[in-house]
Amino acid sequence: MTEDVEPLIKILEGGIVVDPDLAKSHSCVCVKINDKSEICWNAGIIGALSREQRGPVGQPGPYCPVKIYKESPKIEERIKKFREAVESVKGLTGAERWKRLGEELRARGIEI
Repeated sequence: MTEDVEPLIKILEGGIVVDPDLAKSHSCVCVKINDKSEICWNAGIIGALSREQRGPVGQPGPYCPVKIYKESPKIEERIKKFREAVESVKGLTGAERWKRLGEELRARGIEI
């Protein structure tokens, strides 16, 4: 993935911690995207955890003391479609980039 695309991929993650004690005491549920990427969720956090919150792939983190991996073809397909849409707007900037990204996502069945 190019550096130009990476910032858009990052909007997939970054949970809002609403109960740190709960998050630190519960296992995360994670979906492995590839050998270098995973998405994790945990009690006490709204949304997917950031890398800083979940720790490196396959290792614990501050809000992810134990990782339980689940297979999720739906999530994997959604991420694949998201990445394709992001790649398709590479080279565009500003408002045009975001407008086209929305169009590309909707064309792939992802409502935003």
